[in-house]
Amino acid sequence: MANAPKPHRPKPGAGNRAAPVQLAERFVMLARVVGRQPRVTTRDSLGDTRYELLHTLLHEGPERPGRLARRLGVVATTLTPMIDGLEAEGYLDRVADPDDRRAQVLQLTGPGLAALRIARRDRLTQIGKIFTTLNQSERTVFADLLDKLLRAASPQDPPGEPTSSAR
Repeated sequence: MANAPKPHRPKPGAGNRAAPVQLAERFVMLARVVGRQPRVTTRDSLGDTRYELLHTLLHEGPERPGRLARRLGVVATTLTPMIDGLEAEGYLDRVADPDDRRAQVLQLTGPGLAALRIARRDRLTQIGKIFTTLNQSERTVFADLLDKLLRAASPQDPPGEPTSSAR
């Protein structure tokens, strides 16, 4: 019996779908499935990378194209035609970098913000349909759990600053 196969032993927590590692795995799987939802196509909809580019400019402010490419995880040469297209549509402008007049930064325009808002509304409406499978009580519990996880994942408040719950 020396050649008999060893019995399969599940990893600790592998059979427990509530184990932290299993929850993390399922959470990532849900995020991937949600991210792969077909996009609503409207006249003003944006593709994923265009959306992320404008979203980054909205939240991070003007940025040099090379830094923006690194932030988005794409090659700068891939981003150039996209930037050209967004500029032609009036969604962003190239302006002189205030720190180095030889360089340019990209900044979101009013029409770019409007397109981003429309795309965001469409995406959230579409993704929100997934949550209709939960009843109101389940959605409330899920929202409370998400809030708790977001607090755990967020950087702590600096010393001497009021805590998030006190704000």
